[in-house]
Amino acid sequence: MRTCGELLAVVTRSGEVESVHGGHVAVVDAEGQVLFGRGGLDTPVWVRSSVKPLQVLPLLLSGAADAFGLPGEALAVAQASHSGTDRHREVVGQLLERVGLPPSALRCGRHTPYDDATAVALLRAGEEADVLRCNCSGKHAAMLAVCRHQGWDIGSYRAPDHPLQRWIRELLATAAGVAPSAVGVGVDGCGAPVWRLPVLGLAVAYARLASGRGLSGDVAAAGARALGAFVAHPELVAGPGRLDTALIRAGEGRLVAKIGGEAVHAGVWRGGGPAWALKVADGAKRAIGPALARSMALAGCPLPEHPDLAAHVAPEIVNNLGEVVGAVEAAF
Repeated sequence: MRTCGELLAVVTRSGEVESVHGGHVAVVDAEGQVLFGRGGLDTPVWVRSSVKPLQVLPLLLSGAADAFGLPGEALAVAQASHSGTDRHREVVGQLLERVGLPPSALRCGRHTPYDDATAVALLRAGEEADVLRCNCSGKHAAMLAVCRHQGWDIGSYRAPDHPLQRWIRELLATAAGVAPSAVGVGVDGCGAPVWRLPVLGLAVAYARLASGRGLSGDVAAAGARALGAFVAHPELVAGPGRLDTALIRAGEGRLVAKIGGEAVHAGVWRGGGPAWALKVADGAKRAIGPALARSMALAGCPLPEHPDLAAHVAPEIVNNLGEVVGAVEAAF
């Protein structure tokens, strides 16, 4: 099946291969030229939350961020797939307060927080996670802010034909170097539109977002501001123990990394470095770290060494007794 791509990672147990994960990887330079590729680079994939740094652009381009006096933390959580901690909930709540809307305006649904400690604390207190703890609540709050500022209908902000979503689609197409009609649309886990792009297009979009090449001056400036807020608050865009938070910290302000549902991942080295897009075909997130680390090394720009990254780029298989019995490793 073409969508399975090529082998990206193998899972070993007691020295033998137990499972395998296929997929697609594209690493491009600042000009969008391919430095490394594996699988089908033209394979269209649902990009899920990996494009949140692009979806946030209307918040800046419309002037809403400045009109509502949104701080850097709000801009960061607007791009987040956060873990639902008390801090995440607080920042999203503050964003909505500045916009003058209640949490009930959010149409992202709710789920158990990704952060285990938070989930356990809520369970012990007999509380349910509210909508502010949804991993996409920041993105939805930002969308509402744009609608409030522009005078657009708030109740239908998730509709693909809403002015905001049409704007986002155009921005994605420009960044990816494709026609807007070539950007597929579906429904994401949070109910907002989810977009479909070729793997290579997703990598190119990140390269352009970071470099400004191929973008108008105002979009390039908005992209720089969005990514600046993103890397300034690694704990807000993901959370404790998460891959993206570890990558951002390891990059010391230069490395942007954003995961999406079903094991999509994209990012870029700011300052002229390469960008990447990766999709694990079976949706197994455990394969992302090893495949990404190997891809970047082969592209000539290895990931930095950092203690927070070790568990992600070289995951161990541990049994119930705490014994290391295997590993997840790149297969190329």
